[in-house]
Amino acid sequence: MYPLEYLVALPPRHRLARRTLIGLIDLVGQPLIVGSPDTIARRQIEQASFRLGISRPLNVAVETDNVAVTIACVRAGLGVGIIASRPHGHLTSAVKTRSVADEIGQVNVVAA
Repeated sequence: MYPLEYLVALPPRHRLARRTLIGLIDLVGQPLIVGSPDTIARRQIEQASFRLGISRPLNVAVETDNVAVTIACVRAGLGVGIIASRPHGHLTSAVKTRSVADEIGQVNVVAA
């Protein structure tokens, strides 16, 4: 089993990139790059928003089907991504990441 945590992926010069801690409430109004509605990650993001009492809907700018595409969209300046990854993995080296695992949780990947 391989645990991944949910991270906010930010362009390096984004105003939130200077902050140490970011919560889902900080992303209200931000253009978001997230998985499609039928993914586990998207469901967990939406459930966490509901649980935290965030009443405004997510401002979904782009829906992707994998982390690499999400990161590419963040790098292109299309918005802020929410991904399940390692904080210091090779895919996230070109962006700033902040954990939101306390609010969304983790996901375990199992390979067989």
